[in-house]
Amino acid sequence: IQKEVKTLEYMFSADVSVRKIKNPLMYDPYNSLPFTMSFEKCIDEYLFPGWPNRDLSATVKQYREKRHIADCSKLKKEDDTCFMYLEFLYNMMKLLSDNIDSLPIEIHRQKEANIIENIEAICSSLNFQFRKVNKNQYRLFEIDSAITGTLKLVPPTVASAILDYNYYFNRNSTDKKRKALKVIADDFEAIRSRLESNNLKGLCTDIGFVLNSLSVRHNNSKNPVVKAMKPSDFNTWYDYAFRMYLQARLTLERIEKQNAFNLMKSEVTGR
Repeated sequence: IQKEVKTLEYMFSADVSVRKIKNPLMYDPYNSLPFTMSFEKCIDEYLFPGWPNRDLSATVKQYREKRHIADCSKLKKEDDTCFMYLEFLYNMMKLLSDNIDSLPIEIHRQKEANIIENIEAICSSLNFQFRKVNKNQYRLFEIDSAITGTLKLVPPTVASAILDYNYYFNRNSTDKKRKALKVIADDFEAIRSRLESNNLKGLCTDIGFVLNSLSVRHNNSKNPVVKAMKPSDFNTWYDYAFRMYLQARLTLERIEKQNAFNLMKSEVTGR
């Protein structure tokens, strides 16, 4: 992954992309003649100042320095800096791609597409994918078919909480997982009676116990066992409840579609 990241950095920062002014009458120090400009410099000059997720950074360089991803030779998979860089670079290239028509210059579209394609291929090989979480930002998530299926069944606020829970950089954050589970807990309570009436009381009891007894919906810190728990303990049981919630949501979909499925089945088989 370090080798691939270095290749991406070269494609992003080297002055190899030939560009020229779209409007020859527009004043520009490069006039209307072809010239070279890196993608990084192009984004820094034309797009980055207006990016709402720049975290008060004035330049792309400053943004990278804040996240310790300025020096690609120091990026490591083990401390997440490689993944941080990939997420940063994907956001920058999508910012460029999504605003291509507003630029006063023409860019090398094939090289732009190649960088985006390479990032997606690298992440896919590591079982990750990017999802658009708002109009101007993409985040890195672990690929999970259960999550993909559940997102189609829930309201937008719950879908957002599910994505927050599964966000790669939240995987070790007990507080952020707890915050997401609070939203998920409300959705679970809304479907709990339907699940229990279909012989899933045991599953509901387990999910409900974690949500109500391990400081998600209530402050259970007075319980000596809960008080003594480590963040890793909370993460283990929060992950368990999260997986069981996904299972509950998908099981409910099966229950509610059973009659329609049986009708289709009888029509196909003629029975």
